[in-house]
Amino acid sequence: MTSPIIGAQYTNPERTGAVVTMEDSSSVLIGPGDADLWAEALAFGPNDAPDMNSIVPSSVTMRQAQRALYEKNLWRQVEDAIAAIPGPEGDRARIDWRTGSVVERSSPLVASMGAMLGMDSEAMDQLFRLASTING
Repeated sequence: MTSPIIGAQYTNPERTGAVVTMEDSSSVLIGPGDADLWAEALAFGPNDAPDMNSIVPSSVTMRQAQRALYEKNLWRQVEDAIAAIPGPEGDRARIDWRTGSVVERSSPLVASMGAMLGMDSEAMDQLFRLASTING
């Protein structure tokens, strides 16, 4: 079965990694260990290294997310907002926030917190990029 790759770019001069763009517009970082996708990406003809600042991680660790919020002076606001969510929805949000190991960029809680902070999609992408640079 052929995967829906629509683009591929090397991530470094050594050409040991590539970012592939899928039909659904998601990006996946791959290396030679990802045999099937790697072979298809090479057949596609990866270009030179992309601007890594354009890559938005689909998830970061909870620690990375909370540290990025702290670095941007947003951590306390998010903590307070999650604490204030009422009812079962709030209980689920608090469980996820306190015990989750990963924060998904596409999660409804992330979207809700972004809106509460007045952040647009690009600002949220920048926050996830920052988080991804913090040792997880």
